[in-house]
Formats: sequence, C-alpha cells, structure tokens
Amino acid sequence: MKTDWIAAFERIKHLRVMVVGDVMLDRYLWGRVERLSPEAPAPVVDWESEEERPGGAANVAANVAALGASPLTVGMVGNDRDGQTLSALIPGKFCPVVSNRRPTTVKTRVMGDGRQLLRIDRENAAAPDDDESRTLLAAVIEAVNDFSPHAVILEDYDKGVLSEYSIRRIIEKAEVPIFADPKKRNFHAYSGVTVFKPNVKELSAGMSQKFRRDDVAALTEAALRLRQSMPHENTFVTMSEHGALWVDAEGRATHLPAHVRQITDVSGAGDAVVATLACLCAAGVAPIAAAQAANRAGGWVCEKPGVTPVQPQPLLQELLQS
Repeated sequence: MKTDWIAAFERIKHLRVMVVGDVMLDRYLWGRVERLSPEAPAPVVDWESEEERPGGAANVAANVAALGASPLTVGMVGNDRDGQTLSALIPGKFCPVVSNRRPTTVKTRVMGDGRQLLRIDRENAAAPDDDESRTLLAAVIEAVNDFSPHAVILEDYDKGVLSEYSIRRIIEKAEVPIFADPKKRNFHAYSGVTVFKPNVKELSAGMSQKFRRDDVAALTEAALRLRQSMPHENTFVTMSEHGALWVDAEGRATHLPAHVRQITDVSGAGDAVVATLACLCAAGVAPIAAAQAANRAGGWVCEKPGVTPVQPQPLLQELLQS
C-alpha cells in the first residue's frame, strides 16, 4: 500500500512525543583555517563565531519539534550555567533533574571551514546513584500522567542518566509505543520495546561480537538472536553508508539501502532517525515505510555541518519523489 506522506506529516502535528535520556549542550566554535601553527602540527582556527545547540536527547526533542510534533523531554543537567543555557534551548516542555554531583554534559566542537577539527567533552558519565534514578523515574511517571504522550523515545548515550532499573520501569509504565536508542551499558535492558535501534558499532559492543557494516546476513542473524535474550517487537540496525536493516515482529528482514549523499558531518544522524521513526509510526504509518523514511532522514542531516535537526519539507519532497 502506497503511503500518503502529506497526510502522515499533517498527523504528526497533532502528536505528543516524550524523550527521556542524556541531554547535552553542543557548543560550536566556528572559524576559518589558512595556516598551520608554528608551535605544533595543528591548524590555526581564526575564530569567527560561537553557537550553542541542544544535543543528545535534547537534539532528539529538537528533531521531534522540527517534524511538527510537541516534545516533552526528561533529562539531567548540572547545577551550573551550562544547565541553564541548555534548559532554555530545549524545544517544547523540559522537565530537568538537577544533579549537584555532576556537571551538565557539554560537547565543544571546533569547526574550521565547515568541518569538525576537534571535539572537547566535559562530562561525568558515572552511573546514576539511587537518588538520581528515583528522581528521574518520578519525573518520567509524572510527565507520562500529565503529558499523555503518543510515543516515548529512550535516548541513551551512556552519560549516567538512564539505569537498567529506570529503563525497565519506564517500559512498564509508559503504555505507549517505545523507541529505544541504546548504548553498551544498558544494552540488554530494553525487553518489551516497540523498536530497538542500535547502530552496528553498538550492536557489536552489546553482543561482544564484531560485525561489518555491510554484512546484512550476519546482522540479521544477530538481530534474531538478540530477540531470544531480549524480546522486543522490531529491530532497526543503522549501517552508516550501507543504509539500515529492519527486522519486523515476524522476523522478516529488509535491507534499506543508503541514498547517495554529499556527506558533511554524521553528528546527530541517529537522533534524526529515531525521532522520524517514532513520529511516523505514532502517526499511523506502516513501520517498514516509517523505517524507510527514517533512513532518509538520517542521510539528510549528514549533509549539514554540525548537529542539525531534520527539516520536514525537504524530507517530504524526497519521499514524494521516491
């Protein structure tokens, strides 16, 4: 059945999507490069401007908002100025859990001539303590009751926000489709989610087995094997330049090829994928069609420098022409 993409994108505008996970502040130092430093074999960046954007789970919320849905984000920030800055940047409603033992996660990227030259991370990625987990879970449960989301996205960057306990409790309480974007620490905690979306690197780490990004057969076998130990409905493995693999609830595998792109920066591609997938599935699009669109969304943002949310009109035009 052919998807009515125009109607689907209109339905997204009436959705509420909740994002839970590692919010970050992305800071960019933009400049131009014309010479190497006489002090070391490194480029000299002549500073031109500075910019701050929502990153991590906050960028997932930015993608949800860009697609037209209403996001609510639950995440942890430090008791610091960066936390205040990030809180003001997150679109929609933000329910912050303020930690006095860790700073706000900040990624500072030095950009020269439109490409990333260096990244500096400021973070405390230790697992959350009991108080932090309880506070986060209480905020999530309150938000679910008040916000009544149509879908929940669990965005885990291993920065010390989500724990195995909180993940399992959120899955129990949400009662709506849940889309999980995992990392290694809590990789096996997502039993019962609607879509489990690792990339090949995350799948390799989580299953302690090295997979090639182009080995569709091995990735399919791994996805099916993972379901035996961690049951979930659908598996969506992103394969970078090789596209993506969708394994549906019946175990049928479909390889979604990548589309030819002028790749500029892969930062934020996974955020765009999971946000697009969640919004379209919640809007009633068939899961495989939503996965195909999400695959295109991830490629589209790779053409833009820095972490940039997907824009619905260019994506819609691509889908209408496909």
